Amino acid sequence: CIRDRQLRVPIQAIVHEDSMWTFPTVVPRWRDFTSGPSAVTTLPGEHFTVVEQPQQLLDALARLDASR
Repeated sequence: CIRDRQLRVPIQAIVHEDSMWTFPTVVPRWRDFTSGPSAVTTLPGEHFTVVEQPQQLLDALARLDASR
């Protein structure tokens, strides 16, 4: 059972809204892997936007860090 093997840490999942590989509708299921808090951040772009525009991800991570 997955609940028996949950992490005890927060999970922040980040997905690009037009990704062909990581479906935005599936990403929220990461919450099933932790007993801690979880959240999803959706960014514009497709799967490889992180390679083409790394600053977008870095900015999103900085916003998350600032909100803690």
